[in-house]
Amino acid sequence: MVLKNGVIEFSLNDNLDCENYEIIDVNGNEITTTYDNVENYLNKVIKENINFIPSDHRTVGTIKLMNDFMSISYKSYNRPDWNDFDTVELGIVDIIPLTY
Repeated sequence: MVLKNGVIEFSLNDNLDCENYEIIDVNGNEITTTYDNVENYLNKVIKENINFIPSDHRTVGTIKLMNDFMSISYKSYNRPDWNDFDTVELGIVDIIPLTY
């Protein structure tokens, strides 16, 4: 199945391994998939969006899928301290649908 309308919340560690995720479709239904699938998807999103620069420590963010576009926002942690991060708003970019 393909998700083109919904929200993906995620966290990646310093190796860009998916630590946690939650995916909700436009109707509020939770989407279940594997960590590997989400990790591969997020790495593709990072690769195709030059301004998406993940942290050397932890990256926690939200991707909102809206048919033909998506918005990306995330916290880029400057060190392992949970209180030291920069908030990045990439805004609207071309969609990369999630296949699950």
